[in-house]
Amino acid sequence: MTNSSAAAINAAGTTAGTADKYDGLNGYKGPRAVRWDAGGTAVTELDSLGTDANGYTISTTSAINAGGTIVGRAQKYNEA
Repeated sequence: MTNSSAAAINAAGTTAGTADKYDGLNGYKGPRAVRWDAGGTAVTELDSLGTDANGYTISTTSAINAGGTIVGRAQKYNEA
């Protein structure tokens, strides 16, 4: 099961949100910040600050402005 949610939409219809990511083996890789373009159905995963050794990370969105810039939060993983 994959969950996704919208956090904000701008006047152009671009939506910022979060979607769960799984690998090909159904391994959960964490929530990812995503964008849906107006008039489209495909989701675009936004860049992250890196993952842990298992490919897990957390990034979410909270707002989008008229120019399409999205803000939110992300975890950064450092090598030990």
